Formats: sequence, structure tokens, C-alpha cells
Amino acid sequence: LIAAQGMLGTLRTGYSRVVGNSDAPMTIDFSYDPDFRMPTSILKRRLTRAVVGYGSLEGVPRSSPADRAVFLPASALAAATVGDSVASNLVLIGYAVQKGWLPISPAALERAVGINGVAVGQNVRAFRCGRALAVDPGLQERILPQSPAKALAQPYEPASRLKSTDAEERLEQLTEKYAELLTEYQDARYASRFTALVARVRSAESQACPGLAGLAEAVARAAVHLMAVKDEFEVARLHTSRGFQEELRAAFVPQDPSRDIPLTYHVSPPMLSRFLKGRDGTPRKIAVGPWMTPVLRVLARLRGIRETVLDPFRYTKDRKLSRSLLAEFECTVEEVLSHLSPETHPIAVQLCALPLQVRGFGHVREAAAAKVRPMHARLLAEIRGEKPAPAQGSASPHHGCSAEPSL
Repeated sequence: LIAAQGMLGTLRTGYSRVVGNSDAPMTIDFSYDPDFRMPTSILKRRLTRAVVGYGSLEGVPRSSPADRAVFLPASALAAATVGDSVASNLVLIGYAVQKGWLPISPAALERAVGINGVAVGQNVRAFRCGRALAVDPGLQERILPQSPAKALAQPYEPASRLKSTDAEERLEQLTEKYAELLTEYQDARYASRFTALVARVRSAESQACPGLAGLAEAVARAAVHLMAVKDEFEVARLHTSRGFQEELRAAFVPQDPSRDIPLTYHVSPPMLSRFLKGRDGTPRKIAVGPWMTPVLRVLARLRGIRETVLDPFRYTKDRKLSRSLLAEFECTVEEVLSHLSPETHPIAVQLCALPLQVRGFGHVREAAAAKVRPMHARLLAEIRGEKPAPAQGSASPHHGCSAEPSL
């Protein structure tokens, strides 16, 4: 979506038409604000308003937004059709050409693609996909079927704003999905620890705050965020999973689905971090070749030793931080439940969702954890009915709570 003021100034109300990509790519803003979300709906309204206007104009025929502004998930359509979202522009051009909105014939445009000589087959297929979408509205749904997994992954409405039955249904789906994830991540026992926590919070919320929802979902999302950390074992499991290998072959060698693709891994081993420093003092990555793949396969199979005395990564700085954050979160949940009431419910939801702001790895994760601690202390004091105490660096606010729980 290109909706900057300079671009909008080139559009004429009642004459111009827009074919936009609703799969808006992330901008540089995300580098500075991890909570940044592309305001896609605002950009779409801005473009639609520029070509439709607020009402009829003298000499300009009335039209509906659908007549002049069309938005397609072009990146997803291109990726599903030709294996590369880079071809999204050709999907949009194909749609516009088929609609007669560009004064150029399809044959002429395909000849231009051939003359350019770059990814000719891929670009022609994307262009023809866009043309087909213009005459077959149901094609998009057939190319991009809405699966339950995709529905859960989309941005969601806060549960407190939904009807209770909707929130309960979504919580059931999330709990089941996350339990499966944690079973693959570690084992069924680890997943049962998660489901037991969510069930306890769900029961307490329904008893203390009838008619309210959102706390159990916040706990579920935060808990899985802290429990399924992408540590060494998980990175190995994800990179060697059958699904990942199949996606690589489909994207790069679709004509030879049995071929192994040699990979180069860019890693920053925690045990070598003190020797691998960048100019700013932060750890830097090194490149290792395909020989790393069998090592990762072995490491993935050994994930059962995670957090045991046999775990060679147990005492790294990252692991200690992960255990501390999870222990603090479990203590926070216990304290929240002891003060839970309809009045404290909004604070409880906000407090239990704080771990979702702790993202990244290594020094980035450390900085994120330190950033949320003052807010954690303030919300905890509010739910206790106390005056917030001055921030004490990175010390845990939970006295008497173990920071090294048995996993």
C-alpha cells in the first residue's frame, strides 16, 4: 500500500482507480518499535477516499468503493502461485489489465516481461494469476484457503471485548494449539504444566469475575511465549523438521523434491560470545556450512535432556534469564489470582500480558526484560493496592519465589 501524501496527490477523484496489495510489508519503524503494526485499514481507507471522494461531484459519475479501489493479498497470492512474494506487483498488474484499467494489451505486457529476461516464467504466471482473479472472484479463496491455524495466527480482538462464548471458544483453540506446540517442543509432561496453569486461571477468573474474559487468554499466550523459547534445541528442531525442508525444496527446487539443499547457517554460539564481539560490543554471528545440518539433527533428538544435568547449555546467561522470567511469571500469576476481582481484572490482564513484550535473543532479550520491569512493579503494586516502590534495577519483585524452577 503506497498511501503517502505525494502519492495521493496524483489520484483524481472519480477517474483514478486503485489496485492495492493488502499484504503491506513491514517498514523500518519495526526496527525501532517491536510493537509497531502497519495501519493497513487506515491506508486502505485513505486510498479509497482519494478515488471515490465523499459524495457525488459535478461532472463525475457516482461510484462505489468497490468500483474504483480493490485490495488483494498479492504477496500471499504470489507466494502460493509462483513461490515468491516478489512477484506480487505482477499479480496486481494482471488484475488491472484484465479489468481494462491499464491501456496496454496482455500480450504486449507478456512480451515486455520476456524482453526483460528476469524470472520470465515466474512473472508471466503471476501476471496470469492476477488476470484470472479479475474474472473469477472465488479463485482467491481456492488459492488461499482459510485454515484454523491461519485464523489463530491473525491479529485478534482482545477477549474482554468479545462475547463470553467467543472468548471461551478461542481459549479452547489456543490451549489445544499451544499444548501441541509444547509437546513437540519438549514432551507431554511439559505441555501438561501449561494446560494445568491455564485451567486454574480460567476457573479462578470465572468464579471471581463472572461475565469477564481475557485473563486466561493473556496467561496462555504469555506462558507459551516463555515456555517455548527458541533455545539451541528448538532452533535445531525447527531447522531439521520435515516441513521446513519441504518448504525449502518447494521454493528453490520444485522440479526436484528429493534434492537436499546445502545451507549456510549464521550463528552466535553462547559459549563463544565473549570471543565474538562486534564494534559496539554486542555478540556477532559467524557463518558455518552444510556440515552443521547433521549436528542440528542430533541436537534436535537430544531435546529431552533440556534443563537436566546433561544439558550443556543449562548454565548459559540466556538460559538463566529464561528460567528467571518463567519463575517470575508463575509467581505473578499466583499473586494476581489472590487479588482477583472485577475491579482488578483489567490490571491483571495487563500485568499477565507483559511477558509478550520480552522478545528477541541474547542482549536484545535482556534489554527488553529490563525495560518491562518498572511497569511490572507498578502494575503489581496497583493490584496489591500499594503505592509503587522505586525501581530496583533488574531485581525480581517476587520475594520468596524460586528463580530456578524444576522443569
